[in-house]
Amino acid sequence: MEKKRSVFGRLAALALAAALLCILVLSGCGSQPTGDETQTSDQPQQTAEGVNVNYGLSNPWDSLMPYYSVSGSNYSRIIYDKIYDRLAYVQPDGTCLPRAAEKWESTEDGHAIVFTLNQKAAFHDGTPVTAKDLRYSLDRAITADRYLGRFASYQGAYVANDTQLVVSLGLGDGQFIKLLNIPIIKSGSYGEKYPIGSGPYTYNEDHTELHAYEGYSTEYASYGSLPVDVIYIKEYPAQEEIISAFEDAYIDVTVNDPSSY
Repeated sequence: MEKKRSVFGRLAALALAAALLCILVLSGCGSQPTGDETQTSDQPQQTAEGVNVNYGLSNPWDSLMPYYSVSGSNYSRIIYDKIYDRLAYVQPDGTCLPRAAEKWESTEDGHAIVFTLNQKAAFHDGTPVTAKDLRYSLDRAITADRYLGRFASYQGAYVANDTQLVVSLGLGDGQFIKLLNIPIIKSGSYGEKYPIGSGPYTYNEDHTELHAYEGYSTEYASYGSLPVDVIYIKEYPAQEEIISAFEDAYIDVTVNDPSSY
């Protein structure tokens, strides 16, 4: 593998990586800036099967349960957000594009929101995403460090039927949907290290690769095809090593805190 690549390749990589990050890394509704800096290196690996990207992380992991993650975790920003879908995704103009939730309606006083699920939404094992799964995910989120600060007005939720969830709010808040970019996990899966997801990518057996989930574009016709076929997750024990790997084009994307060095 060449360590240095052409200027054309670098420009192509930057364009592709930027598109990937805009679509997948920063796509959660109401995502908050963290001050971290995302870097991209040379052209992502292209094979006969499609486009592959190498991600470099400086921290080890032994779980992909998104509700164990601390606020600002690299895993929540660039891995969990690809595996676990959301109710909706925020757009540049501040509106939300439906995902697992096909539509939502607020009561006149704003004290409740009724979510109607997309009946095509499914986990990677083919089972449907139901209102019970959304309620279960909310119950996990209100105690998770990364999300609990969002739920000051949240009073609870109840399952109206398999495809409808009603969320009650103590204060009228028509914008509450933008805070519900929480990962959707299957009901009863909180104790699992590697819960199944319903997002655009699914993990391989040893959890070191993310593969484009073909069914995602089928479920959400407006989403289109995924920009990258396989994301390889490479772990480096020290920041110096990950920086060197990036500079030598062994990895294409890394997220780091520039204030740490």
